[in-house]
Amino acid sequence: MKKILFFLVISSFMFASCNRYSKDEHPEAYIDVMGSAEMEVDPDEIHLSVVVGNVSEKSQSGSVRELLTLDAADKKLMETLAKVGVNKDQVILNDAVTANYWYLRYGRYVDNVRLEKRYNIILDGVTQLNNLLSELPGPKDGVISVNITELKNKNIQEHRKETKKMAMKAAKDKASYLLESVGAKAGKPIYVKEVFDNGYDVQAFGALSNVVMQEAERKSESMVMTGGDTQMRKIKLIYEIEAKFEIL
Repeated sequence: MKKILFFLVISSFMFASCNRYSKDEHPEAYIDVMGSAEMEVDPDEIHLSVVVGNVSEKSQSGSVRELLTLDAADKKLMETLAKVGVNKDQVILNDAVTANYWYLRYGRYVDNVRLEKRYNIILDGVTQLNNLLSELPGPKDGVISVNITELKNKNIQEHRKETKKMAMKAAKDKASYLLESVGAKAGKPIYVKEVFDNGYDVQAFGALSNVVMQEAERKSESMVMTGGDTQMRKIKLIYEIEAKFEIL
């Protein structure tokens, strides 16, 4: 008899637990909706890739004459950066390379040898970018290429949080107006899932290099980005969630 009673108590406990779990996980009535939000943020940090190198030419006889050394090209770049107010802590040397394997291995010129330094220059806004581009020399002065590689915002994490809150609110608003159409209300959230978060955009401006270098080479007064009319691409944040709300 004791064994039977014990079995009944255990069975009743398990049945109650299963019912409570089932109710929590699968309420009788709920609405499942998607919420999304977007935010565009102005970049306040622009990463610029600049490559400087020596300049040489090859004569018809095959001999190579160096017109500008790497050191001279490097010095010219640093002078230009200082002129437009770029501090030393904004300039990072990424790499120093040669484009000719034979020069490295045998220590002699085989062809037009390119010695290069590659810098990551961190600018504090569009104004500083414009000032630099208006002063930057061209390939004849050793500046081989210029590319905007990344756009950032110092407060991007706070902007991401705000976008997520907007997406959650959008989901609740959607659930509310859908249920209002049938005389019901949205209750508390019972399930929330992050569906999509693009982090923040990074934009590559590969085509900018050729245009800027051509303009500098021609000493044109009209640069790609000029004055206060420059419209820099914004950082776009996109966030989506799936949420379930009780139906009241």
